[in-house]
Amino acid sequence: MVKICHLTRYLLEPEMSQTTSQMPDNLFEDEISLTDIIVRLWKRRGLIVLLPLLCCGATLIWLFLSVTQSRTPTVHFIDLTGIEKSAYPSGAPFSVQDLVAPEVLAHLADRVGLENNSDFREAISVSAYSPSTPGILKKYDQNLSRSNLSTTEIDAINAALTEELARTTERTVRISIDGRALGLSQVQTEELAILLPESWMQIFTTKYRVLDNTKLESQAILAINQLDQSLGALEASRDVASMEGGVTVLTEDGRLAMLRTATGITPADVQRRLDDFNTVYLSAILSRNLNASDALTQFYVNDIELKILKVDEQINGLKQTISDITDILASQRGSSLSGQRGDSVGLSGNALGDIVSLANQASLSTYLTELFDAQKILVAERSDLRVQLNKITDAKNLPADFMNTAQNRYEGIIEEYNALLTRAREMNRQNSSELYHALGAPTLTGEIWPPRAPLYLVLSILIGGFIAVILALILPVRAKDEDGLATS
Repeated sequence: MVKICHLTRYLLEPEMSQTTSQMPDNLFEDEISLTDIIVRLWKRRGLIVLLPLLCCGATLIWLFLSVTQSRTPTVHFIDLTGIEKSAYPSGAPFSVQDLVAPEVLAHLADRVGLENNSDFREAISVSAYSPSTPGILKKYDQNLSRSNLSTTEIDAINAALTEELARTTERTVRISIDGRALGLSQVQTEELAILLPESWMQIFTTKYRVLDNTKLESQAILAINQLDQSLGALEASRDVASMEGGVTVLTEDGRLAMLRTATGITPADVQRRLDDFNTVYLSAILSRNLNASDALTQFYVNDIELKILKVDEQINGLKQTISDITDILASQRGSSLSGQRGDSVGLSGNALGDIVSLANQASLSTYLTELFDAQKILVAERSDLRVQLNKITDAKNLPADFMNTAQNRYEGIIEEYNALLTRAREMNRQNSSELYHALGAPTLTGEIWPPRAPLYLVLSILIGGFIAVILALILPVRAKDEDGLATS
């Protein structure tokens, strides 16, 4: 049996001739046998096995509680296929928060049988976010981390980042629902995430009519006027103006600009034919018909003259306002220059007053620019009215075949225009189920299991085993176990 001697000093003494029988009798009483330690641990093997298992079980319970108490919302991404330039097909502005409007949440709560309270509203959130956003941010973060970047380069990188983020997120919505806060299972939370955009589409298409382009309402031409009559020519002029407005709406809408009728006519084709008809035919017909000395023609002429007088008054009012603002700006600039020349400390001594003065000048300059723009519009309107009046006074007789051709052109344009309106309304109805489409199924975000869970479990087993060994060595040995140790 191998013995570990704790009294090695006796073995190192120079008296090597001393025999073993002459060594102290209590020398081996301080010795510890490895076999005794192993046997002692074996007798406590139940404790050594049980305690690490208990520690591992306690760690598992702690990990489970930490996961259940953490916020791990269910996320659902949708692509806004029916939204163009932050606007509905009707032209109404779109906001991501429309998906959580009070009417939408009330409808959703009613569908799933939940109470529409503050907890319900707080558990649901939406934002403009694309799954590719983290990759974009990482790419630009790498660009900004380069050394020796100038201010201009940093501004250019930030501008490019803003543009790319806006392009990728303007049509993607991130729906986030905290199902645990509502006491819902994962399956119920996923169903709630799917039903939210459906409720949004149902409310906004029925209550707010976002699929119908309101600018195209009441734009259809329902009657055909006779151009050889004064009243018919006037009504035709209004029809042409109405059709020009409707075609402008179609051409400015990216979804409707490429519409085609059964014969292949596009909004641009109708616009071109309207311009030709208005220039070649309608102006001449109006001049001829309105040159007659009947009561209707006289009323029309008087109406044009009154409109010209009204525009003249508006232009004169704008001119007076522009003159007053120009004088104010000139006086402010003159006083500012004189103050600076007369007192060099004036700017620093009354800096706040100078800033206010400059702000007022900038505001007045902006308002002056708006007045000039309004004056320009009024001058153009007055010119058109005077042209109409001159056409009436310079009317010429028109041949019969000219009138027949004009009538046919007029009726053909109306037919093509009404066909385009019909196709536009059909397209809006077809897009009613395509305001959005889901980008995959809802998913639970966050870690279902903590990333360091295996490490925690291994550490708990090691710590439990270490404590078990210490306890096995320090706990008193039962009499039965002592007898077994002595025998061994």
